[in-house]
Parts: sequence; C-alpha cells; structure tokens
Amino acid sequence: MRGAKLGAETALQAYDRAYTRSREMAGEWLTDVKRREAALRLRESDCDRREAELEAALARLQEEKTILSQRETTFLQQSRQTLDESRSREETLVERELAVEEKHNTLRDKEKNLTAFQDELADRQERLNKMDTEMHEKWD
Repeated sequence: MRGAKLGAETALQAYDRAYTRSREMAGEWLTDVKRREAALRLRESDCDRREAELEAALARLQEEKTILSQRETTFLQQSRQTLDESRSREETLVERELAVEEKHNTLRDKEKNLTAFQDELADRQERLNKMDTEMHEKWD
C-alpha cells in the first residue's frame, strides 16, 4: 500500500507540478498577451497620431494648393490684362506714329510750297524792281 500511496503521491505531485506549470504557462501567456496588447495599443495610438498628422499636412497642402491656384489665376488675369493693355497702347502708338509721319510729310510739303511761293515772290519783286528801275530811267 505504501507503494500505492507513494504512487498516488507521486501522481498527485506530478499533477500538481503539471498544474502549476500549466498555470505558470497560462500566466506567462496572459502576461505575453497583455504585453502584446499594450504594444498594439501603442502602435495603434502611434498610427492614429501619424494619421492625424498626415491629414493635417494634407489639409495644409490643400489650402496651399488653393492659395497657389488663386494666385496663379490672378497672375494670369493680370498678365492677360497687361498684355491687352500693351497691345492697345501699341496700336494707339502705331496710329499716332502714322499720324505724326503724315503730319511731318504734310509740313514738309507746306515748307516746299512756302519756299516755292517765297521764291516766286522774290522773283516777282525782282522783276518789279527791275521794271521800276527801267521806268525811272526812262522818265529821267
């Protein structure tokens, strides 16, 4: 009986050891699960934080894009307006240049006519003087 008692104690001890080891393993497993859960929560928190940062950065970039688009539109409008004004001013300038050139030509023609008229008057005055001199000579 002693052998049976010893065998029963040994079996009980073996069971106790197995149970204890099982509990230890369960405790280790639970500890490991808790540790992994904590690590996972940290990673999730980090992911959430990074996601929020990325969304904020994306929002800032969208705002910058909107501002740049507005500036680009304004710049293009101003450029077109400046170009249109420049074309208009150039057309006006060309028209004025043509008018001035025409006026210059007209004045040159008038100067030629005036010179010709002055020459004609000088010739007539000279003939008149000559005729006057001849008459005085005849009367004298």
